[in-house]
Amino acid sequence: MFLYQRTHLEILAHLASPIGNCDLIHYINFLYPLTVPLSILHFIPRVSAMYHNNKFVIAFFICTWLGVLATSILWPFGVQGVKLGPTDYCVEIKLHSTASINALVLLVHDSLIFLATSWAFVPLSYSTDDAKGIFKVIIFGKNLPRFTKSILRDGQAYYL
Repeated sequence: MFLYQRTHLEILAHLASPIGNCDLIHYINFLYPLTVPLSILHFIPRVSAMYHNNKFVIAFFICTWLGVLATSILWPFGVQGVKLGPTDYCVEIKLHSTASINALVLLVHDSLIFLATSWAFVPLSYSTDDAKGIFKVIIFGKNLPRFTKSILRDGQAYYL
């Protein structure tokens, strides 16, 4: 049986793009602090509406969003483009732990948003007598109205 071992360059080639000037990757990453925080900002009014404009819930999720914003501002300083050999292909590498910290803060924020929206739907179901029923509501949307189930599915699709 023939086993094919891939080299590091072959693996990186699938993650690379034929840009030519690898410094462009660094400049393009300066859009990251705008795009990521703005793309998740719409979840705060959604959670606010689900918890009936509870000031503590709103303040908590605004603080988590500000954490995402702060770590996103640091992202471009920890990323650089590197040329793959003599080719025009460039790959993005992370130089500092700022990229990892941003990913972790974003994961925590998204997880909390997902759990908060899912938990808000539990009282809308009529089969939440036990932990198994609550689990089925949060994961599968069991016994939820169609519109509510579609909002739950939208949040799950974003999270995944």
